[in-house]
Amino acid sequence: MGDICLTNLPQLQNFLDIFSPTTPTQIIAELWQRSGVETFLRLEGIFSLAVWDRAEKQLWIGRDRVGRRTLYYTTTNSTIWIAPRLKTLSPYHSHQLDLIALRDYLSCAFVPGERTLWQEVKELRPGTFLHFTDESETHAPLS
Repeated sequence: MGDICLTNLPQLQNFLDIFSPTTPTQIIAELWQRSGVETFLRLEGIFSLAVWDRAEKQLWIGRDRVGRRTLYYTTTNSTIWIAPRLKTLSPYHSHQLDLIALRDYLSCAFVPGERTLWQEVKELRPGTFLHFTDESETHAPLS
């Protein structure tokens, strides 16, 4: 799971017919069982999270629409590393700078898009989710 603060928690509990106090993590797990990837579309609030679908053997990561929480990822061989801060991923990627991102940072004081200052590390954009399979990764916007 991840960093979650849902503003529609009562509505989600009603949807799931859960009346006892539950955590956002429990709500998302139950939603995932019922709705799969549509879970991302039902969430309102601040979140960055990862879901491993054991049955489908697929990894899904998602980020809230406003982008209040960050989520970075990198891959080494067949391993996917995910973290809320760049510093956490430091041991898992090369330290070659992305020169285009560096140029953007020096020109604009930020790096637009999914690039980061490190070549092999990307930021998941606000309001999107990403699907990893053995063969590929697929981006999709939250609608």
